Amino acid sequence: MTTFALVGAGPGPWLAAARRFGAAGHHVALPARDADHLDALVGELGGEGTRARGLTADVLDPASLTAVLDTAAKEPGLLFVNGGSAVRPNPEVAGTSVAFAAEGAHAAMLHDALAPENIDAAQLIVPGAIRPDAEPSSPDALAERL
Repeated sequence: MTTFALVGAGPGPWLAAARRFGAAGHHVALPARDADHLDALVGELGGEGTRARGLTADVLDPASLTAVLDTAAKEPGLLFVNGGSAVRPNPEVAGTSVAFAAEGAHAAMLHDALAPENIDAAQLIVPGAIRPDAEPSSPDALAERL
């Protein structure tokens, strides 16, 4: 059984993605800082039939994040989701433009390095606002693409 780890779990597209992976039979791991918030999400997903668990971690603390991802990673699959500035740098969001581009390069390197272990790494670029009424980038449409 594979596990879908959703780092920084929250509502909107991320909850829709968790639902979609749960509906496909995957376990869902939800690493985030707020344990009460996680309990609510796990309860909501569990009520819908998804096997989910919350894992308290702070993405700004690499040791904390590594520990919970190690816990979640029985059979990894790796997906990175970034905004359009990953491929079209934008001076209005220079910080994320650089970070997203670096994360994309990291995903490509992970894909090559982990392929012999039967672990895939991929990246989805979301070019624009995520809105429920935007068909190509609604939470449900993005969950299907993921």
